[in-house]
Amino acid sequence: GLMFRKGDKICKRFFPSKEVRDKLCTFYWMKCERGRRALYYFGVHKYYISDNGDRTDPFPCGLMLAYKGNGEKYGYINKEGNTVIPYKFKKASNFIPESNRAIVVDWNGLVGVIDTKGNYVIQPKYQSILPSNENLWPYQERFRWGFLDDNGNIVIPAQYNNVSKFSLGLAPFSKDKKSGYIERHNNVVIPAIFDFNGAWPFLQKMQVAVVKIEGKFGAIDKNGKIVVPTEYDEIQVKEDTNSIIVKKGKEQKVIKYSPATVGKSTTEEKNNFPNFTH
Repeated sequence: GLMFRKGDKICKRFFPSKEVRDKLCTFYWMKCERGRRALYYFGVHKYYISDNGDRTDPFPCGLMLAYKGNGEKYGYINKEGNTVIPYKFKKASNFIPESNRAIVVDWNGLVGVIDTKGNYVIQPKYQSILPSNENLWPYQERFRWGFLDDNGNIVIPAQYNNVSKFSLGLAPFSKDKKSGYIERHNNVVIPAIFDFNGAWPFLQKMQVAVVKIEGKFGAIDKNGKIVVPTEYDEIQVKEDTNSIIVKKGKEQKVIKYSPATVGKSTTEEKNNFPNFTH
């Protein structure tokens, strides 16, 4: 049967009729504390949906990731339950609406990218590929990272210990135990003065990036200017309120910030502060 869960608790269980199972069972929405989730069921022990997480649309680009059996083969189906891309991948991701493409793993364990017809646009020959931003895909080859364009051409050769996505024309990189930022022609724009893996992508609205120096967090603007001193134990940027929340010891501070002006703290509290992620 089908079971609905909320956390570890089974909320509802029911057994579809054979007629319903043989056709396309509809989808069911459920709400939980972390948002809306979708559960789909197709046929009898044929397709089990994976990797849909908290998506409100389980059919990005009109296709849903599914797999056969106990996850031996991954493929894609449409809303009518028809197989559009055959079950031939060892692993696969959902389609990414921004690029209309999905990252897949072949049976040699190599990673490539396909379009909505199942054709490779980036051949499966890399250790890893991450979702693109600004039309550049981070890729890993021989344990080093670089960037590919949408057609699989090498834009920046694999030479870094780690990279993250491009944003505002810049991407964080880590090399030789330090981190900095490069532009799409592989020129270093913001020098590698931050901790190893201590630089994060720029946020579009506020145009700041979280950085870390000697284990302490701060933030910089796209010119590399420090707008929040690197002296805090934790930091969280909230673009919906144009604020940066920082913590030092048990004290917190909320800094109002916009790209045009350097903000100033608006509130301070001297009590325990919840853990943040950035």
